[in-house]
Amino acid sequence: MIADLAARVTWTGGVTVAVMTAGAWWLAGAPAAAGVGGVGSIARLNFRWLARDVSRATALIAGGQSGVGRIGRSSFTQEFRLTAPQSRWTSA
Repeated sequence: MIADLAARVTWTGGVTVAVMTAGAWWLAGAPAAAGVGGVGSIARLNFRWLARDVSRATALIAGGQSGVGRIGRSSFTQEFRLTAPQSRWTSA
């Protein structure tokens, strides 16, 4: 089920990014098209990594393991980035 969702989102995301890249090229030229295409590709890759980690976590939970530490190094780094404290030079 997660694999089907990931495949559909990747496919439709690719088509959407291609259409938006073509539109950016038409409106603002090659630099804008490169930006839209690059950001869209990064977003699609991030979604694939997230779907993979969710699939692993779901399999561990379904298998009766709590195994939060076993999900993977990428999940740890993603979690660290989301919960990292603010810089001391920014206002709270």
